[in-house]
Amino acid sequence: MAVKKVRVGVAGVRWVGDQHASALSRIRGVELAALADINPDSLDGAKKKYGVDRGFADYNEMIKSGGLNAIAIALPTGMHADACCRAMRAGLHVICEKPPTSNVAEMERVARVAKETGMTYMFARQSRFNPAVLASRKAVKAGKLGRIYHGEAVWVRSRWGVLANPGWRMDRNGGGGVMLDLGVHVIDEVWFCMGCPRPVEVSAGLYAGFKHFSKKPKQYTADDCAAGLVRFENSVTLRFLATFALNGMPPGSKELPDKGTPNWGRRVIYGTKAGLDTSSGTLITGGCNDLSAKGLPLTSKYSGFEGQAREFIRAVRSGSVPMSSAEQAVMLMQILEAARRSADKGRAVRIRK
Repeated sequence: MAVKKVRVGVAGVRWVGDQHASALSRIRGVELAALADINPDSLDGAKKKYGVDRGFADYNEMIKSGGLNAIAIALPTGMHADACCRAMRAGLHVICEKPPTSNVAEMERVARVAKETGMTYMFARQSRFNPAVLASRKAVKAGKLGRIYHGEAVWVRSRWGVLANPGWRMDRNGGGGVMLDLGVHVIDEVWFCMGCPRPVEVSAGLYAGFKHFSKKPKQYTADDCAAGLVRFENSVTLRFLATFALNGMPPGSKELPDKGTPNWGRRVIYGTKAGLDTSSGTLITGGCNDLSAKGLPLTSKYSGFEGQAREFIRAVRSGSVPMSSAEQAVMLMQILEAARRSADKGRAVRIRK
């Protein structure tokens, strides 16, 4: 059967945009046809790297130029909603970087436009496509954990450079903060493996604990630590912690890592029959007094960005809903936004359907 050709453009080719370009360019029947970036050096370098002739300083001009079927959006968070809507209204299928948007209202608008236009929308969450994560989701769906009741999502990633010289990552109004940068990763990974139950309540605290280390404190307006608890409609709970800096050590460690910069995480789901480490795909069984750990069979041939890109192209070609759907993106943004509201109010907040 012939492979339907898909011509793709990438908006924003620095950093993660380059990862999208690289992954998409390796798929049979996909042509990386245009690139856009406001930085001329980045744009010229990417055009040369991927052998692409068409380059644009403005992603809008790339969309208007025609000749594309799809677009990967790797722009700053505050630009996601408008870029997605403009692309879909122009007849392009969209994969957009995380977080999907800056807030729930924006994501609801994106979801409406996707429904109105009939275009494929997928939000990017590359760790969903790691073989261990896919195996973990499969194990939960198969009932290997019994009734799941709680999960933990922790990522301590020391980013002193971000805190010392805050850019967009520490701009609250620009979609920055650790909750939207790292929290979205760890929360989504465990939530995805749980089967994406609908969130109903969040209790959280967002903190700026290291502003005094910054060289530009006036630009340090977002959270560097986010902690809290999500409750879902099936009564399952999820505890999360995401931080750019922490005066603490990894569990079980007796010595600090090199230069005193801890970087560790924990993604676990607990069930009545077994527990599950989603990052390694390890199933823990046997009861409290006789535990044993066993790795799940890993069947996916692709990982991370490449697995994600292949899922996007599959959905585009088949017209089916991608694994990371607009509906899930709305719920994910509900969790992230509710965490901020909870922190501002100093109490748990409910999420309306």
